[in-house]
Amino acid sequence: MKDTDEHTRDSDASPSLELTAPRAGERYAQYVEAASGLFSVNPVAPRGARDARTQLFDLGAVVAAHVAFSESAFSRTRQHVDRTGAGILVEYYRAGRHRGDVGGRTFDHGPELLTISDLARPMCSLAEARSTIGVVLPRESVGGLARLERAGGLITQAAHSAAGQALIQHMEAVVDEGAGEAAGAAITELVALVLQTAEVPGRVLDAPIRRYVGAHLADPAFGVGHIMRAFGCSRATVYRVFEPYGGVGAFIRSERLRQAFERLARAAPGDAKVWQVAAEVGFPDPFHFSRAFHQHFGVRPSTILETGTPHEASAVLGDDPARARALFDKFALGA
Repeated sequence: MKDTDEHTRDSDASPSLELTAPRAGERYAQYVEAASGLFSVNPVAPRGARDARTQLFDLGAVVAAHVAFSESAFSRTRQHVDRTGAGILVEYYRAGRHRGDVGGRTFDHGPELLTISDLARPMCSLAEARSTIGVVLPRESVGGLARLERAGGLITQAAHSAAGQALIQHMEAVVDEGAGEAAGAAITELVALVLQTAEVPGRVLDAPIRRYVGAHLADPAFGVGHIMRAFGCSRATVYRVFEPYGGVGAFIRSERLRQAFERLARAAPGDAKVWQVAAEVGFPDPFHFSRAFHQHFGVRPSTILETGTPHEASAVLGDDPARARALFDKFALGA
């Protein structure tokens, strides 16, 4: 683990910390352990191909992270939300692809994409080898949250605006030039501006209906008729409400797959079977479930179940585990 020599930078330079275990597998384990408050991270790459490069930048009110890692699966559950709260995550993808689900909305992110997501919503995803710059901001510091809510908790076209381009430049200046607290303040202001000007869908799924759907996923027969009876609305109304999510069936399928991903990622090897998890989320046919899971996430459910969370380093956070944990927790909390 190494600290930046602050004497070689401006007075506004950001102190940084880099996780620098000597072996690739240990560097990956450092990243998994340090990030565990924000996400559960499971390796997908073969054991010999696992690696990560992690650098944190303390910008005063917020912490930025520059991370490059091998193919991995991520999940953020209600337990993560309860532990770290519900900040706003801003990520700029320098390289690699990332696809998955945020609160029922599917995504497929490629390089040079700027995204803003609501960490109050559960998330599950699969990322190929990639490099990203991320910042987590406290909710109370960001304006325009109503638009993020209307967008279903995820905005993906932020890079197309002038404010988005300026935001990317400030995030890269932190990593490439050591820009410090002034950059952190500018990033906070620019995120609010991006949110205020972002294009969002005209309708969103009502929270009570979303909760109702989530509570009945184990029933394979669950569908439009159940929602109509529970909420006293017409079929046409249900279709209009779910239209931004690709339809009722698409939303239910996405939610089932998201819950399955979370259960598989949390299970210890030997504690669960793929067919059991499939049945628990409303897929009575395990072959249909495996096919749907692979189409949605690009990886088989057995891969997520078998990999588990690595613990390859005895002291995974290196020479100064307390500082690394504190910085990552500050990153996760966005404060």
